Amino acid sequence: MANLLHSLDKRDLRAFLIITLFFSLLATLISLVLSERTARAGRVNRLLETKECSGCDLDGADLSNADLRNANLEEASLRNAKLNGTNLRNATLRRAILNNADLSQADLRGIRLNEAILSSTILDRANLSDGDLRRAYLGDASLRYAMLRRSNLSGSTLTRTDLVMAIVIDTNLSDTNLSGANLSRSNLRRADLRRADLGEANLAAAHLNAANLTRVNLSRANLSQAHLGSAALTDANLSGANLAGVQMPQADLSRIFLGDANLTGANLLGANLTGAIVPRAQFNEAFLLEANLSQSNLRRATFVAANLTRANLTGAILNGTDLSQADLTDTTLEGAKFCKTVMPTREVRSQDCPQP
Repeated sequence: MANLLHSLDKRDLRAFLIITLFFSLLATLISLVLSERTARAGRVNRLLETKECSGCDLDGADLSNADLRNANLEEASLRNAKLNGTNLRNATLRRAILNNADLSQADLRGIRLNEAILSSTILDRANLSDGDLRRAYLGDASLRYAMLRRSNLSGSTLTRTDLVMAIVIDTNLSDTNLSGANLSRSNLRRADLRRADLGEANLAAAHLNAANLTRVNLSRANLSQAHLGSAALTDANLSGANLAGVQMPQADLSRIFLGDANLTGANLLGANLTGAIVPRAQFNEAFLLEANLSQSNLRRATFVAANLTRANLTGAILNGTDLSQADLTDTTLEGAKFCKTVMPTREVRSQDCPQP
């Protein structure tokens, strides 16, 4: 009996010690959380008073509608912070971390966000005009209706970013990764997109008039009904792109690659396609009046019912090209190569096929 009581006392003691340790750890944890909250509140108050908090931990802070003009938040951590409607004009957030932060409708004019991390950040209707976002990471961010006029996003990453109806006029996006981004109906007039990666991006009905798209990657991108009048696409890759109904009058498409692209109903009035490579591309019912296709490779491309009036096809390779029902009025075909080429009358010309 004494042994049984002694055994129970030991078990009770162990249980008491475990419970004591648990509550002690819980109290320590609560104390730490409260201490961190108090410290964060202190940092927020200091920021509001001094506009200075470089390197601060402000994760989850509520700074909605605050006046933080010219604030220094370089290398600060603002994960999940509430900054909606906040005035951060000319503020410095270089290398700051803003993952999942809410900056909707914020005034970010002239902001310095170069090398900052903004993964899944909400920037809807934010004004980023004249901002510095060089080499910033904006993967999966939302910039719907955002203003990016004259901003510098050179070398930044915007994979899967939502830029629907964004205004990106006169913006530097050279060397930017925009693969899979949603730019439908966005205004990108005169934007600098040299060497940018827009593979599989959605640019449906986007405005890219006079944009610089030299050497850009637009493979499998959706440019249906987009406006690219006078745009520069020299050496660009548009393989497999959807350009149905695209408006590209006077565009520079010299040496462009359009393999397997769909240009059904496209407007290419006076466009320059000198030296273009367009195997298997579809130009059915396209408008190519006065377009320059000299020295272009049009192997197995289809121009069914296309308007090629006064177009220049000097030296073009037309092997397997389908020109049935096309309008070739005053079209220049001097030096063009014909092999199994279907002419407008459905006559097949093969005088340039290799001899067996």
